[in-house]
Amino acid sequence: MARQKFFADHDCAAEKLYNDVGTNNVRIYTVEDYESITELSIHPPDLSEKWTAVFVASSGNPVDHRDWLVIAPYRVDTKKRSDGKCIDIDPVLLVLDSNTGAPHPSGVVAYHQNFSDRTKDVPGFEQLSTSETVHRLKTSIVSGRVPFEKAPAEVLSALHHMVDKFRSNFICTANPNSPSFSDIVNRQSCQGEAVTTEQTESQRLSAQTNYMTFDQAFGKNDSSSEKESE
Repeated sequence: MARQKFFADHDCAAEKLYNDVGTNNVRIYTVEDYESITELSIHPPDLSEKWTAVFVASSGNPVDHRDWLVIAPYRVDTKKRSDGKCIDIDPVLLVLDSNTGAPHPSGVVAYHQNFSDRTKDVPGFEQLSTSETVHRLKTSIVSGRVPFEKAPAEVLSALHHMVDKFRSNFICTANPNSPSFSDIVNRQSCQGEAVTTEQTESQRLSAQTNYMTFDQAFGKNDSSSEKESE
């Protein structure tokens, strides 16, 4: 079953990764290099130990003044009905304000999603365990940075899927009293403090009502990690 979770970006991962990846680029990380920059609580060890690499792609949108940053870990999975191996992606989306560079204080992770090229078979590893397959595949990773247009199809699909999910589940456009993106990033980005822009109490409550995941996004549910089941 598809699951998603909003989480508070307490580690300021958006800012750290964006500074490293740059605008409209894709960076391919070894797992060790990625984890030297940030380790998100929504990636517990029983998931990250199955990663072979981590792709991070950034893409700006001049219309809504946002820079989107998708984290796409390549995770080895063993098929239930055979010993065949595949690569799955459980993407994470982080967001920044294009005008100021300020990171949005929340991100969203999604497990077991349905988007193009999310799962790819890895033939030739039927006789190896999951951990042995991970070790072998890690040795073939070439890290580095490439322009956005050279991103793998599955990474582009993950980015588009997550942007749609973020827009539909977090951003409210129907209510004119809802805080703008710039209002939201005026929060202490890694602390989840109160909105600092001037709003009446009724406007603030109305905005919180319309942001259905408001509390989740700012840390009230980020202490427990979502774990995927094979």
